[in-house]
Amino acid sequence: MMCAVCAQVSISRADASVWVEGKSNVIHYDGKIDQEGYEKFEAAIRGRNVQKLLIRSGGGDAKIAAKMASKVFSLAIDVEVNQYCFSACANYIFVAGANKVVPSGAILGFHGGITGDSVRRYKASPLPIPLKRALLEAASLHIPVYSKLKLNDRLIECSGRYTAKELEVTGSKDRITFSGTESSFAFIPSFGQLKQAGVHGIIEYSMPSTEEDARKLLDELGLEWVVPKIGNC
Repeated sequence: MMCAVCAQVSISRADASVWVEGKSNVIHYDGKIDQEGYEKFEAAIRGRNVQKLLIRSGGGDAKIAAKMASKVFSLAIDVEVNQYCFSACANYIFVAGANKVVPSGAILGFHGGITGDSVRRYKASPLPIPLKRALLEAASLHIPVYSKLKLNDRLIECSGRYTAKELEVTGSKDRITFSGTESSFAFIPSFGQLKQAGVHGIIEYSMPSTEEDARKLLDELGLEWVVPKIGNC
């Protein structure tokens, strides 16, 4: 199934570990974003005045990430990237932080996204209704979150341009095959691109300025299979 339709897209396969840093108000989240991880996160923040979420994640379930982002936003929790934050981690959780930090040696990467002309084309297409509904649901997942955060669609549009292939559907009504998002691609936005999308509260953003530098950093982090994409939108 094409990843733009799938609820789950992740560069990391590790199950989530969630813990509180000593007696501090810092929560660590390490691993993929899924229901189990979210429940651990909820348990960790319960009854605490959490001030910061230190996260390392390759992504995961977009619906769960959107729910987690709403919690981060409502509690005004700061978000700091520990080494890497890709896909659903970047698309939803990072942008929801009250203050945001990507320190030197860490990397942020957005992934997937279908908006604008693609959505209109899917609505008008002869695709089977269940598939069309799934596509439109995937396209609209970010809308309530971004509306709450007062973000525009620029990041999702840029991410889709650099990490998603054109949808291809073949076969009969009884047997449909299709391909789409490249799960290993990651769009690395500049500080200016984040600001243009409406992302605020960025305290530190030490990101590679070229794809070559991004590849070197990814190699150092043991993520050599991730393909960084940097460019104008």
